[in-house]
Amino acid sequence: MDKTVGVLWEAGTGTVNPWKLEDLNQARDADIARASGVGVGGKTVQASGEVVAQRQVAAKQEVENHLKAQGQHPDQAGFEKLRSGIILVLAVGLGAYFLFEVGKAYLSRR
Repeated sequence: MDKTVGVLWEAGTGTVNPWKLEDLNQARDADIARASGVGVGGKTVQASGEVVAQRQVAAKQEVENHLKAQGQHPDQAGFEKLRSGIILVLAVGLGAYFLFEVGKAYLSRR
């Protein structure tokens, strides 16, 4: 849904869409789990599941805090941002329609 509804979400609210955030969280968790298996000098030392989980939670919290500090977290997509986004989408749509109609009228006179 990140590539379909998510695009409209981002355009309408100005925040990261929740589907993209979930995809990023899953990819980061997988990367942390993969990276937790390599120790010093290339020796494989698998970290315990608890350590991996702690690292994943810490990384998720860091990303969420950053997004919230920037006003980009999906939880911050309030009515004001949504209203502004809807107005922007409508304005662009009406502008495109107007240009289409003007172009059509211009071409029909030729």
